Amino acid sequence: MFTTPATGASKRAYELHRRMPPDLGFTAFVTGGFSKEWKREFPDFQFVEVCGSRSFLRRLREGSSSFWRKLLDEHGCGLWVTDTLPVPSRPGNVRTCITVHDLRYLESWRYVSLRRFILLKAFMGRSLARADSVVAVSSWTGGQLEERYALSGSKLSVIGNAVDPDRFGTEGADGEHFQRPYLLSVGHLERRKNIRTLVEAFGKIADRWDGYLVLVGRDQGSLGSIKAAARKYGVRERLMIRQGLDFDRLVQLYRNCEAVVCPSEYEGFGLTPLEGMAAGRPVVASDIPPHREVAGEAALYADPKDAGGFAASILKVIEDRSVSDVLVESGRERVRMFSWQRSAEKLVSLYRELLGR
Repeated sequence: MFTTPATGASKRAYELHRRMPPDLGFTAFVTGGFSKEWKREFPDFQFVEVCGSRSFLRRLREGSSSFWRKLLDEHGCGLWVTDTLPVPSRPGNVRTCITVHDLRYLESWRYVSLRRFILLKAFMGRSLARADSVVAVSSWTGGQLEERYALSGSKLSVIGNAVDPDRFGTEGADGEHFQRPYLLSVGHLERRKNIRTLVEAFGKIADRWDGYLVLVGRDQGSLGSIKAAARKYGVRERLMIRQGLDFDRLVQLYRNCEAVVCPSEYEGFGLTPLEGMAAGRPVVASDIPPHREVAGEAALYADPKDAGGFAASILKVIEDRSVSDVLVESGRERVRMFSWQRSAEKLVSLYRELLGR
């Protein structure tokens, strides 16, 4: 579950497992080119390179128990933990635990690549059945697992994502300065993030507010359509796209924006609203269950298909200081419900239970 790109899944793996006690003795099986910096962050972990990359065919091979049995026996592992598929048939006496971040491919096959859709459709059901324990990142995702796969609640644990408020609340590098105020949206540029609707909403307020729209995230197939939408709605010169930012620069973008806007059609958790609240900024989010679970009443919501609704909510935040102040204060209180340390402690307890310790 450790990867170099700054995804929500890799961030979760990093934050939770760097809080693991040394006596659990982790061996991390990784691909070639794994970050040396991350290796230094985990001095109690043993890192074992098992392949150069995880291609589609490679993942199919990993579904066999024979692939893992030799590795797990060689390194004396008693528990096999992953957040990717497939989960192999029982590799000897080793217990298995899988984390599920979302079920986006059931919502729409367009939310994943064709190869990933085939992999998930072929292996998700049997992987859930094989696993001794399943971890969901939110109560909503857990409910979806129970509903869509008839997963037994007895082997389901909900262990949520979180933020470190201190890292969002402290002064860091100045970061990038814009000539005008700006709205911020963070997330890879992909279909489910629904950025086109946000660009349309931005176009609807462009004559009443002269700021920028800043998007942060790698292109995953939607950059062309986003730029086309910006041209269509007359805001191409006011659209800023930033990629490859380090954490400090991202935090400064959060801290200095007018509002954080999260227009996703589908999420498994909703990390961006949580980070926005941790940075002390008002949040406007699509009205989907994971966003409600994370932000509660500390955000304004709009139907993800309603650009006009997003435009109205954004204007309410940037034109009415009293609304913004209430959201910011409510967000500070809401953030306290989410803690990496508490989530790590829950995960440690689950690992010990599976190991019989």
